[in-house]
Amino acid sequence: MVRVLLLVGSGIFLEGDGKDTLAAREQLATEYVRKTVGVVQEQFPSDWAPKDVGTTIPTSLIPTYVIIKMVAKVFALFGWGKRKQRESVSALAELAASLLQVVNRMSCALDDSLLMMSSSSQDEAPSNNNLNPEILDPNVWGDVCERVRQGRSAMRERIKTVLEEISDELATFDNNNNNNNSK
Repeated sequence: MVRVLLLVGSGIFLEGDGKDTLAAREQLATEYVRKTVGVVQEQFPSDWAPKDVGTTIPTSLIPTYVIIKMVAKVFALFGWGKRKQRESVSALAELAASLLQVVNRMSCALDDSLLMMSSSSQDEAPSNNNLNPEILDPNVWGDVCERVRQGRSAMRERIKTVLEEISDELATFDNNNNNNNSK
């Protein structure tokens, strides 16, 4: 996607007859964006564990999301904004939809883990059979387990908020939805 930014902005990756036109830049940028749709589907798994969601957001999801937003801004600067009926805009909408599927799967994984946490009994704390009561009071152990549970729940809620914001923004790339809103 960084290639798309360089290509559209400067024409740096143009090949062939050497004619640097906006149409040539748009065509090649569209090809790059369409290739990226497949990469996104391959890069992110279809099944998520909650711990993987938490680590993937800062390392992969947010950088991909930010680059998509940057490409959208550059496209808009060149007159290929979200409301236009162009191949480049359509390709970017496909990419956003692909990433939106990933975000939705991540969100479902968190929902499932929250349901499991809320349905689990307070009595299901980790076993304290190996604890020496002279060293650690069993009541303290229960408090520690409860605080860990609360911390995990709070973290999942924060992650859920981030995913919802990204999801809402990616949904704005839907060409059909944007065209219906502009009429």
